Amino acid sequence: GHHLGANAAGEIIAGPDDLWRRYVRAMAERYRGRITHYEIFNEPNLYLSPENYTAYLKSASEELRAADPQCRIVGFCSTGDLAGEGKSAEYLKPCFDLGGLDYADIVSFHPYDSRQLSSRRPADQMIATYRDLVKSYGRDHQLWNTELYYLSDGKGPGDNPHVYDASKRFLID
Repeated sequence: GHHLGANAAGEIIAGPDDLWRRYVRAMAERYRGRITHYEIFNEPNLYLSPENYTAYLKSASEELRAADPQCRIVGFCSTGDLAGEGKSAEYLKPCFDLGGLDYADIVSFHPYDSRQLSSRRPADQMIATYRDLVKSYGRDHQLWNTELYYLSDGKGPGDNPHVYDASKRFLID
């Protein structure tokens, strides 16, 4: 890995990849058999380039699989809100080009810009876009919606429109 230098005692100070790997390995060893799935970073399309994200995903995958071969790795976790609006699928392609699908078992997403069939970017079309992209790389990774804090703009019928909208989201995914 990369080294930042030495401290006053002459000990080597580990660089970011070394520290990341050590952290991930220690976590996987500690929780082996109790945590079965690890999602690597939340919404990296908002703050990491595909190159940086894929490097972290690769390191994490290597360490997790070495420490716990049974675990499953959830990757990418792109979001359609904030700076990622309308761009969540576009983030995946360069990650996949860099071999990202080799380091993850599941492709996750946060469909904030595609919450419903009636969204500007309809949910079923966004999911089909992800699925087609994964298949274009000869893969069949599962797609998981791993976050959806708000399900709608509260326009469903009744006193609690979010219950109605949650059931629609469940059926879509």
